Amino acid sequence: MKEHINNYLHKDIYPFHMPGHKRNEEFLGLGLEAVNFDITEIYGMDNLNDSSGIISESQNRCANLFGADESFYLVNGSTVGIVASILACVSEGDSILVARGSHKSVFSGIIYAGATPVYVYPEINQYGFQLAINPKDIENEIIKNRNIKACIITSPTYEGVVSDVEAIANICHENGVILIVDEAHGAHFKFSDSFPKTALEQGADIAIQSFYKTLLAFTQSAVLHVKSDLINRALLKKHLSMLQSSSPSYLLMLGLDNCVKLIAKKGEKLFIDYCNNLKYIREALRNCKNIKLICTDDIGKIVFYISREIDTIEIEKMLREKYKIEIELSAKHHMILMTSIADKKEGFLRLIHAILEIDEYLQKYPARKASILDYPKPIYKLHPKDAINCEFKKCNIKNARGQVSGDFFAPFPPGIPLLVPGEEITEEMVKYISQVYGKVFVSVI
Repeated sequence: MKEHINNYLHKDIYPFHMPGHKRNEEFLGLGLEAVNFDITEIYGMDNLNDSSGIISESQNRCANLFGADESFYLVNGSTVGIVASILACVSEGDSILVARGSHKSVFSGIIYAGATPVYVYPEINQYGFQLAINPKDIENEIIKNRNIKACIITSPTYEGVVSDVEAIANICHENGVILIVDEAHGAHFKFSDSFPKTALEQGADIAIQSFYKTLLAFTQSAVLHVKSDLINRALLKKHLSMLQSSSPSYLLMLGLDNCVKLIAKKGEKLFIDYCNNLKYIREALRNCKNIKLICTDDIGKIVFYISREIDTIEIEKMLREKYKIEIELSAKHHMILMTSIADKKEGFLRLIHAILEIDEYLQKYPARKASILDYPKPIYKLHPKDAINCEFKKCNIKNARGQVSGDFFAPFPPGIPLLVPGEEITEEMVKYISQVYGKVFVSVI
């Protein structure tokens, strides 16, 4: 494994993907002796699951920086924070309002809790990705179902689309509902007016952020922020201690601490330079004809729509092999590149050069005529907790019509389930999955 990674690193490929530190040691602050920091909970080193010393002090610094009442370090990604939040807010027999475009971890938390999901659906835009959650849809479902105890949405989305969290928070709180926001891709919002307001600033009770995605921490490093009197924090801590490792990595926690300290000390200058680079690249690429730069709410997400009939994987391959650029995602019709304050100007210049050349090259391809497939709404047939425990078999998606899913079908990235356990596999779902992902096998009960 080490040899394979070293071979890749020697190719000088620029990373327009997570983690946000971009392998830039200047921002990690651990040096080549990182192995020396791989310690455990020895005397004086505190305990993540019952902190009262150096970890507690670091988490307090983090809470102050982000405007939270309390912040909790997570060493198993935002996933563990999402699951713990759900377990702390709903129980067996409760209902939870869920944006159906949520990450797989949201549905895992619901299965563990035994709560009943009530779905709201985002619209799909002309480029094939999900838009914001409509606050009116939230209000309608809460009014219809008075057993809803909590609501969880994703904002921003993978492509950088932000929902009106303030309006949703007001609706939730007027009805005694707790609002949890999966803000994994929005940890950077706090530090520049060029970005949207954070979920906490807009009234969320809990926000979970992946620092490694858009800030400067190691992969798996995330933070759960609480800013609310509605949360049973003792119960939340209990679930975190049950779900997280009893031997958390000090390398990950050091990365989180260093990120907090660096932004507190140098963040203003770093984010000014970063946003200037983002504005520069958007101006440089705004007149492209065949690779359209899509403007979403988060300018840190570089999203391209390919308007010519070419597989985006071919463009991804060109970027990697000819221009030495690795991107985050190639979807059916669009691509995602991730940026952060650790990006260098040379990386943006390399990308501009590459996109301008490829945009010209694509002129020879016919214009894209295929219409964007709307995401089919699944039909709830069985509680996901019951379905996940059923015996299941693997089945070609084309032979799965009318059957009930026995497991998740959640392509990564971004890990949004097209099928959740207990949902009927409709004709529309078979068509969608077949056209987007080709020949795949799903689990049916």
